[in-house]
Amino acid sequence: MPFELLQQLDIFNDSRDVMLRNDALQALQAHDALLAELACAKLGREYPQDPVLADTRILLAALQAPASQPAAVAAFTQHADLRAQHLALLANLAPAAQRLLGEPAAQAWLRPFWQDLVARSVGLTFRAEAEQDHAAWLRLQLQDWQACVDAVATSVTMPPRLGSG
Repeated sequence: MPFELLQQLDIFNDSRDVMLRNDALQALQAHDALLAELACAKLGREYPQDPVLADTRILLAALQAPASQPAAVAAFTQHADLRAQHLALLANLAPAAQRLLGEPAAQAWLRPFWQDLVARSVGLTFRAEAEQDHAAWLRLQLQDWQACVDAVATSVTMPPRLGSG
C-alpha cells in the first residue's frame, strides 16, 4: 500500500472529543458550575451526539439548581416535598452520576446533595410508614450511622409508660 494512502492517527486531532469530555467531567467533579457549563456547551457544540452529553447536562443542571447553593432553599415543611426531592435524586441524578463517574466517585459527588436534603429535613418528624421521608433515612445514604440513630431518637415521641404516675 502506498505511503500516501495510509492515514496516521493524530492523537491531538482525533481525540478532541475525549479532551472536551474530560474537561466537562473534571469541572463537574469539582462542582464548578460555571466551568462545567462552559465545558458542556463546548462539547455540545462540537460533538452534539456525544454519548455522555445527556448525563453531563443532568449533573450540570443539578449544580445550577438553587438547592445546590448553601442556604438558598428553605427547610421542608411537608414530608411529600422531601420525598419528591429524594426520589428525583435517586431516579435522575444518581444514575447519571454513576454512569459518568463510576460508583465510588458518584457517591462522593452526590454527597453534598444528600447533605442538603438532610439539612432541609431536620424539622420533619419520623413516621414509621414513610421512613424514607426523614433525615434519618437520608443519613443512611451518607453512611452516617450515629447521626441516623440520633435523628430518629430526637424526632420520635415515646408514649408514656403504663402504670407511671
